[in-house]
Amino acid sequence: MHPQNLFYSLFTELLIMDKQLRFFMRQLPAAIGDKRRTFPQVVSSTLLTTDAVAHDIVHRTTLTEADVQAVLVALREVLSVQLASGARVKIDGIGTFSLSLRLTEDGLQKVAEGRKVRGKDIALKNICYRPASELLFTTGKAIDAMPASQISANLSTEMADAEVRLQRAMEFIAKNGRMYLADYVRLTQLSRSTAWRELNSFVSQGKLRKEGRGVRVCYCGT
Repeated sequence: MHPQNLFYSLFTELLIMDKQLRFFMRQLPAAIGDKRRTFPQVVSSTLLTTDAVAHDIVHRTTLTEADVQAVLVALREVLSVQLASGARVKIDGIGTFSLSLRLTEDGLQKVAEGRKVRGKDIALKNICYRPASELLFTTGKAIDAMPASQISANLSTEMADAEVRLQRAMEFIAKNGRMYLADYVRLTQLSRSTAWRELNSFVSQGKLRKEGRGVRVCYCGT
């Protein structure tokens, strides 16, 4: 299989593999003179790891799992080098990657004072991703092909919002080993008091585990 088609095949078929697509209805506050906007938002119940991706690719190609792992590592390295050089990277059937930059604190201060901004005053903000039209189209077809019994609505927006935030927290913990209150505030944009109450609710429900005392309290997976 051509390398370009390898990733295309993976992403177009994942959604129809005995998965259940769960969603809830989110309502945004109305802008001045506008109506409140209501739209469905997916509830992510699983995190597909690199090993799982590699395993799925192996079953769609003649490559070994070691070969696939090596390709994924090489892809990350190529993206890093090319994006750092200012290039946009387009992978046919997947999408386009590009950099988003920000000013450092020193850079912001220089702008405020009318001084010249230099390279050291610039830092990475994010990596932007724009999906390819082919991926959007085939993913839409995959959702349409799913039996109605596998697409369920969570009618409680508040509960669904909390579940989405819990998923983000668990992904952060899986990557970093632990999470502090400040991390959760940054992830969710909740106030510190609301974030603290929600984290302790997750602990009481057995979804997270609390370790440490005082300012060193952190949260881990169960």
